[in-house]
Amino acid sequence: MLGYFNRTYSELQGTWKYYAPLFIIEALFIFMTTIFMLFWIYVINTAQSVHRNVRFLYTVYYGQYCTQTFFWIIQPISILLGIIDDTTLAHTKIFKVTNLFRHIGLTYAFYSLPGFIVERSFATWTVQDYEHNPYPKIGNIIVIVQSCVSLGFGSHFSIASNTIPHIFVALMINSMAVATNFYIAHINKKYYNTEHLSYSLSERFQITENLRSSKMFERIVYSTSFFNVIVNTCMILDNYEYSIKFKNLSSVLCDFSILIYGFIVPLITGLQQESWMKQVYVLMSRCSSKRITPSTNSFTQKMEKKTVRKEETTVYFDMLNTQWK
Repeated sequence: MLGYFNRTYSELQGTWKYYAPLFIIEALFIFMTTIFMLFWIYVINTAQSVHRNVRFLYTVYYGQYCTQTFFWIIQPISILLGIIDDTTLAHTKIFKVTNLFRHIGLTYAFYSLPGFIVERSFATWTVQDYEHNPYPKIGNIIVIVQSCVSLGFGSHFSIASNTIPHIFVALMINSMAVATNFYIAHINKKYYNTEHLSYSLSERFQITENLRSSKMFERIVYSTSFFNVIVNTCMILDNYEYSIKFKNLSSVLCDFSILIYGFIVPLITGLQQESWMKQVYVLMSRCSSKRITPSTNSFTQKMEKKTVRKEETTVYFDMLNTQWK
């Protein structure tokens, strides 16, 4: 159970004085990561220099995280204030509601990588016109499927007596997503290195974006693997009976691992998106005397307009000329 902590036992064992500062830090960290996510949502939707589906998927992903943290922060604050009777914590209405929304949000996060990989698969499959055509149905369907899976699996996860099958299914699907990501990278490298085919500039741009995205997903998987192991281990152990002392420790470790995971993902993603980082610099410059004007000559934005292949070279070199000036 996410957020479970037996304060009464901790006080009797004399460990509450160590845990109390951790819950204060957790509550502050939850608040900070929420602001962090809202900041990136603003950046993503003001930069608007990546494909519509990419913006949409990240906006929904970060948005549901903020919803999750709204309910999450109630748990450490309630434990600190002693609002929840931790002797019957699992049966209180406060804990049940917050636990439900946390499990739904966490399930969405579990299946976020497969959603991004599916979007990149379509980007690879329709490389010839993906930058011209926003294909909104692709992004909408992915979000609808993810939301239905999260509501169904997350709701059942919060009340199931055995959650190991849920964890196993999530691990299997994510493993398939990682394997698919390697395959997509292989296909796009093949496209990139093929010399006998004539690609338009928008096709070359899309191939490069696909390769960059594959690399970014690899870095996210590698960077968060340690915290994924902790979270999944804690959730698997939650199915077994062991001492309250270790249950308390497991709960705190799990929560902090989720928090760090939630901080690393948008950070790595943002650093890999040049246009998003430019928008960050623009926002930062507003606090100083030197103002930076955001770039409006995005290749993606221009290619989403109905340009013919012969016009793409002119568009591309006009952009280069503007940048060199």
